[in-house]
Amino acid sequence: MTGSRDIAEMLEAGLVRHRAGDLDGAREAYAAVLEAAPDNPQAHRLMGVALGQSGHIEEAEQHLRSAVEAAPEDATGWDNLGLVLRNLGRGDEAAEAFERALELNPRLVSAQFNLGQLHQMRGEPERAAECYRASLAAAPDFAPAHGALGTALMALGEKNEAREHLERAIALAPEDPLSRYNLGVLETAESDREAALATYETALALRPDYADALLNAATALLGLGRLDEAIERCTQALALRPDWPEAHWNRALARLQAGDMAEGFTEYTWRWGCPGFVSPRRDYPWPHWDGTPLDGRRLLIWAEQGVGDQVFFAGMLADLAEAGADLVVTCEKRLVPLFARSFPEATILPEGEGDDPAILEAEPDLQSPMGALGHHLRADPAAFPTRPSYLEVDPDLVTRLRVRYAPAVGGPRIGISWRSGNRDNGPERSLPLAAWKPLLERAGGRIVSLQYGDVTREIAGFREKTGIDLFVDDEIDPIADLDGFAAQVAAMDMVISVDNSTVHFAGALGIPTHVLLPVASDWRWLRNRKDTPWYPSISLHRQKRPRDWDTIVSALAGELAQD
Repeated sequence: MTGSRDIAEMLEAGLVRHRAGDLDGAREAYAAVLEAAPDNPQAHRLMGVALGQSGHIEEAEQHLRSAVEAAPEDATGWDNLGLVLRNLGRGDEAAEAFERALELNPRLVSAQFNLGQLHQMRGEPERAAECYRASLAAAPDFAPAHGALGTALMALGEKNEAREHLERAIALAPEDPLSRYNLGVLETAESDREAALATYETALALRPDYADALLNAATALLGLGRLDEAIERCTQALALRPDWPEAHWNRALARLQAGDMAEGFTEYTWRWGCPGFVSPRRDYPWPHWDGTPLDGRRLLIWAEQGVGDQVFFAGMLADLAEAGADLVVTCEKRLVPLFARSFPEATILPEGEGDDPAILEAEPDLQSPMGALGHHLRADPAAFPTRPSYLEVDPDLVTRLRVRYAPAVGGPRIGISWRSGNRDNGPERSLPLAAWKPLLERAGGRIVSLQYGDVTREIAGFREKTGIDLFVDDEIDPIADLDGFAAQVAAMDMVISVDNSTVHFAGALGIPTHVLLPVASDWRWLRNRKDTPWYPSISLHRQKRPRDWDTIVSALAGELAQD
């Protein structure tokens, strides 16, 4: 017969192995205890913990249920059960177990922390933060709670306090890469890529196989224009997770910007696997075009991404239209009149879902998303045509607008746009209107606002402070009436803009255009070039340092003064 002292010694032997990371040995010891004392709650609890850590979660639940049945007043048993239930995806039951643990012991740090993580997983950062604060009230130096509170505060937009807790977590646990990684995420959100990159690299020095840190470092490098290093980091991440869409997508963007069109467009297809990608993948029933001659087969080219992207990709529609291809093209409905005029041989339809009757009735033989055209039509620099433009606007409207915009004392009609609505880096691309003063003072002619959105007050304030007048055409709605907006752009003698949809209209119309680019420029502008093969009429002006617009504004102002 095994006595209580023997049971205690056997449990201690199991704990020694458990703490040393010998999970198999620990489970053997706990099994021996349970063979001798089948109802021992501590043995059931520790066995459940060891099984959970070994990945045997369902079996772990059974032992932890036995533990809390045998010792219902043991808060730690309920906490352990809640953790297993959370890992099984049974959030409501997990919350009940954590709350039961806290009823029994309100200062049980692990239960507060685990409940906080459950709330954070459920998208409840405010409730998560409350739990983490309670953990820290009981254990002020509990590093994981500082780190987790930092991430919850990030989600709540409390960046300064988030930084304080992340830095505290790092100070308490300098060898743990997780809080360093999360600090990098915060620095990325603050558009401080240099700091974020350094933080990710520190995390990687601690854990070289940290796949998420590799990917985020690659993203930071991409934003800093260090494309070769970005590609290397993506490749390292893919060695750990070969089918990771985000890593393939980032490597595609880096390769495209580096000018490797063949490999870049091949990998561009991974965009559909990225959570939160801006467009849904359409579920049409026809085979995808593989780039071989169409030989009379009808090709459906369907819209993806935003208005500017669709205008950009339309340059490749022009290749197919000129070759006599039988095309059905879907696009954002506001683009239909413009595309129908520009590609009269094609059937132009508003974009729809996979079962859209108008698209099904067109009876194509093949399909392709717009973004896949580059793989077949722009695989190398020689594949770019030399056509100056490919969109056709209403000529009568352009004539009327040119008369309306004619400067009173001569000079060019100059359209400007200063703000980007890009969801990823719109603020980085945007240049406050006040910063345009030295440029517009030397531009001469009439300055016409091509900026979409409500900018009335901004323009009025700029006029009052600088005395520079921007013409706003209230008869053109650059958001609702894209056909009219395209005519407005075509009425310009010159366009100056940050990187937004305006530059794609201007480039597609062949209007001389100056584009002001941040360091973190889009892939289609390539690197270290002042021109772009996508749009022959566009000139590129690049920041040398992040957030330094003054240098390129001054340089362009000098160019305009010489013309």
